[in-house]
Amino acid sequence: MTFVVLLCFVGYLLRINLSIAGPSMMRDLGLSEIQLGLVFSAFSWVYALFQVPGGLYGTMVGARRSLTRFAVCWGVITLLTGLVPGSAVAPVWVVLGALIAMRVFLGVTQAALFPVIQGPVLIHWLPPNRWAFASGLVNVGLTLGGAAAGPVIAWLVASAGWRQSFILSAPIAFLLAAAWWWTYRDDPDQHPRVNREELALIRTGSSSRQAPVDWRRDLRRVFASPDILLLTVSYTLVNYVTSFFYNWLYFYLVEVRHLSAQLGGDLNGALWVVGAAAAVGGGVLCDWLTARFGSRSSCRLLGGLGVLLVAPLMILASGAKSPIVLVALLSTAFGLIQLTDAVYWVAAMRVAGARTAAATGLMNSGANLAIGAGSLVIPVLAHAFGWPTAVASGAVLAVLSAGCWLGIAADRELGPALIDPPSSRTPARP
Repeated sequence: MTFVVLLCFVGYLLRINLSIAGPSMMRDLGLSEIQLGLVFSAFSWVYALFQVPGGLYGTMVGARRSLTRFAVCWGVITLLTGLVPGSAVAPVWVVLGALIAMRVFLGVTQAALFPVIQGPVLIHWLPPNRWAFASGLVNVGLTLGGAAAGPVIAWLVASAGWRQSFILSAPIAFLLAAAWWWTYRDDPDQHPRVNREELALIRTGSSSRQAPVDWRRDLRRVFASPDILLLTVSYTLVNYVTSFFYNWLYFYLVEVRHLSAQLGGDLNGALWVVGAAAAVGGGVLCDWLTARFGSRSSCRLLGGLGVLLVAPLMILASGAKSPIVLVALLSTAFGLIQLTDAVYWVAAMRVAGARTAAATGLMNSGANLAIGAGSLVIPVLAHAFGWPTAVASGAVLAVLSAGCWLGIAADRELGPALIDPPSSRTPARP
């Protein structure tokens, strides 16, 4: 779990860095807000498209090999982003195309991260009664990565320039890839430090020796499941709100609210720290409520109520005058989104079982389509109606997202819970 958290941390640090370096890049490369929005959205569209294929690939070849390869790619792409030609060397359309290409490749290589972690990694390494807590820890990694991106990347940009902020952060991915390959094993049976008692604990409440999955048949079942489809719709709607925090919060604080670059980075980082704490709390609370009231009631309560409360907070934040009040409202809204995030993932795991990689891939595809759309829609709304309207624009979608939970039954399973994990002693499944 330590290395799972680190994977999420580094993945998000190398994803969010562009939003922090964005204002300096705009000025240096001659880009407009809309063009920067295109760069942001390029990642999200491709990231969404490759969720299911990436999850299936990671499941077939194993998390050890797939995530090692992807982490190496993150480092290479981050390094190349810092070497994109300037406007003095190439026309703006070439610069824009190069940035979009880098974000496209990053989207492809990051797409499998969460489907593989929530599927092969957590299902094979943890008993079901710890899935929500583990999902909360996954969120801790990504939120702390976002938290670090604010102050660290802002400091690197101010101290060394935006290009160096990419070049200096790239080696982290290479170190992580080596550590993951050295430490992780696809099957707990193959790990030299797992004893029989630990293996028995891991297997508690699960059946891990099922036949290999027939992906063609099981994908049809995933796409036909009303629970998975409602989870996907709900997660898609709430992630339009998330797009503001991922891509435009730092810009909004610095360029619209006129805070200093370092203060904007610090406040942006503080918001992600709140999100990390809420993610752990949501996972612990979900496991606790599930043990007492069952997964259907606990997931509906936490997921529906948490998302519903996001709507009034975004509306209030859109009209806040004080920066302190603004950040407090936005931090609470983001904290609620992160608190409910583990609920979405664990509900998909409980419904889909062996098909978790495909189910969570579908769910995360919808989420990132919404993030991609929000990356473009938010600046368009800001230009047309002002930033208060842009900030509050997700409130209606948050209410609709909460309504979807009324039809979701997290205890309605599709079939056998788990599959036999790929062994390091056997070849990958075709």
